[in-house]
Amino acid sequence: MVGHARWLLWEGYSDGYLRHPQDYSLASKLGVYFFSLFKYGHEAVLFFFVLSGFVIHLRYARQLAAPSASGIRFGWAAFVWRRARRLYPPLLAAILLSFCLDAFGQWQGFPVYFQNTPYPNINENVVPHLELATLGGNLAFLMDAYVPAFGTDWPP
Repeated sequence: MVGHARWLLWEGYSDGYLRHPQDYSLASKLGVYFFSLFKYGHEAVLFFFVLSGFVIHLRYARQLAAPSASGIRFGWAAFVWRRARRLYPPLLAAILLSFCLDAFGQWQGFPVYFQNTPYPNINENVVPHLELATLGGNLAFLMDAYVPAFGTDWPP
């Protein structure tokens, strides 16, 4: 969350701090260096995917290597069923929560939904996509490949 907020709300190290460091107080300068720890969020997510892929594979590799595993084969149907049971509940909860919060935000007239905030980065990048085709693409796990993320529930 801190990494996303840093990306959306801060002018940046090279575009802000380096150009006018005299405008920063000591506390703000400490904040610049502290929050720079969170600039590797994308790399952390990639590492998580690689690590989780290894852990998922390790379970099957151990089952297949066991002496009692003669004749045990990898079953795609069982794998897909277990994966769907694990992934769809949080996906559906996130889509429903995003839809409810986005609908409420639009009803209240919050500026973020109309690209009218004082932050240009938010105005350019936070666009709610509440179309039915976007919902279908997200339910098929095609977000960012063929359709945008549903609502404003997206990683920058």
